[in-house]
Amino acid sequence: MRSRLACIGAAFMLLQPLAAQYHTALPGYRFEFPRDHFSHPDFQTEWWYYTGNLKSADGHRFGFELTFFRQAVTRDPAKTGAWDMKDLYLAHLALSDLDGGKFYHAERTNRSGPGIAAVNESLGRIWNGNWQIQWHGSDQELNASIRAFNSTLRCTRKKFR
Repeated sequence: MRSRLACIGAAFMLLQPLAAQYHTALPGYRFEFPRDHFSHPDFQTEWWYYTGNLKSADGHRFGFELTFFRQAVTRDPAKTGAWDMKDLYLAHLALSDLDGGKFYHAERTNRSGPGIAAVNESLGRIWNGNWQIQWHGSDQELNASIRAFNSTLRCTRKKFR
């Protein structure tokens, strides 16, 4: 796992010269939802982060984290082919079995390409392989699985502005 993280870190460092092609996040940005739930391709890096504590019907306690990352590689308009990599997608999944004293985690890296990993606002979907966030109106459904467990979480907005 350390070698994979080292490779990913090296890739990020190599991509830094491309940063000049992208906007910089600055104070004063006015957030607007649902627009800001999805991708901002003018920025080089973005992520969608979910974390929380859960309790099963029998009272068993868990903690979870699911994060999707997008790292832009190029915005070259000449790159129009299905296999041209414009973005690199990373994802991390973790589950802490608090009462059982176990910790499970997995990560994945995929390139943009024909259906492999992407963000699609019109579909209300962010995905990396078979892990995904799917919007249903203002609700969001998180799906991710590894050998140790499958997870499907439905997030419902309770606070309104």
